Amino acid sequence: MSYRNYIKQIRKHWAVWIPAKQSHPLKNVIRAGLGASCALFMAAAISRQVLGTENDLPSLIAPMGASAVLLFIVHSSPLAQPWPMLFGNSISAVIGVTCLILFGSSASTAALAAGLAIIGMLLSNSLHPPGGAIALLIGLGGSHYSTEKAHLFLPLVLSNSLCLLLAAIIFHRLSGQDYPHQRAEKQNLHLTKDLLPGQRLDVQPQDIDAVIDEHGKGLDISRTDLEFLFAQMEMRVYRRHHQDVRCEDVMSKNLICIQYETPISEIWQLLRLHKIKTLPVLNGDGELIGLVTLIDFLKFVNLDALDEFDVQLQQVIDWMNSWKGRRDLLAGHIMNTSIKSVLATSSVIELVPMLSDEGLHQIPIVDHDKKLVGMLTQSDLIAILFRLGLDASSKKHAIQ
Repeated sequence: MSYRNYIKQIRKHWAVWIPAKQSHPLKNVIRAGLGASCALFMAAAISRQVLGTENDLPSLIAPMGASAVLLFIVHSSPLAQPWPMLFGNSISAVIGVTCLILFGSSASTAALAAGLAIIGMLLSNSLHPPGGAIALLIGLGGSHYSTEKAHLFLPLVLSNSLCLLLAAIIFHRLSGQDYPHQRAEKQNLHLTKDLLPGQRLDVQPQDIDAVIDEHGKGLDISRTDLEFLFAQMEMRVYRRHHQDVRCEDVMSKNLICIQYETPISEIWQLLRLHKIKTLPVLNGDGELIGLVTLIDFLKFVNLDALDEFDVQLQQVIDWMNSWKGRRDLLAGHIMNTSIKSVLATSSVIELVPMLSDEGLHQIPIVDHDKKLVGMLTQSDLIAILFRLGLDASSKKHAIQ
């Protein structure tokens, strides 16, 4: 074996011992450290007030330092959520106290307590690593953890855990972070059991479960977060392959637009004349302030409040007859102001989840001054993706 190959083998052998590089901004590191210190100090102070000083118990137990790491550093982990934090620590304390009373303090008792605590946390879906340390600490006993004071361990653990949890919630809310962590799953807008269009070819929950079962590994990340990361990675790869196609390259530019003061009778005629379903509403500076669609007409009639079809139909006819020729019903009265727009320089791939999964049928395209410059619809996107697919296939065959 050559010298270089020998060096490579050594590096490969020791690579598992070298930690992966992680990027943590300095301000986040300092903020998390200070937050954890303040939370532990508060937990100690409150626990001392709640439990009193006559029992000679410590106001803070060592495993809470590990809980602080989870709550303030990896707060998105399933191990750091409120249920594992409170119930995992509590059930571990109960198991530790039980073993201490039954078998007395010893290394064997501590080992048994830690093992039973792990089983208890797993069965109750409350795995929290510091819980194992709590059971171990109590099982070892000592001057502070004697059998006579066993009944005080659970209040101490609960007090410490609650204080840390409340401090973490306040800390992350003030920092603008998501805790307790719960990634909202997108619901099918049609209220059916079908997956969203953008998810039907993605990695499915059963795929993740099958791989985990096959390899017998536990993950310190929720399945929902894992699915989200897979989807984001797929989108980034696709965007990288087609990043040269921008919205301004393929959008419709010759738009039919209206003003806030445009009468709805005129709007109806424009929709019918141009055979379109959406009209952008602009202010005097050309900025987009709303959209008027065919659905907005029906919503304005308030059909949801009527049950029978013939009553609904009559309501629509009466309403249509009532506003013909009237000038007091304007676009501003029925337009939708909840608008999602995209910059003209954005990649067209960014529109895929918006038009496929979010229930949108068209996306206004704006410039950096928020002025409307174009529009892209679902049918536009289908044609664009088909064209991109043909181009990719042609390049592949040309290479082969």
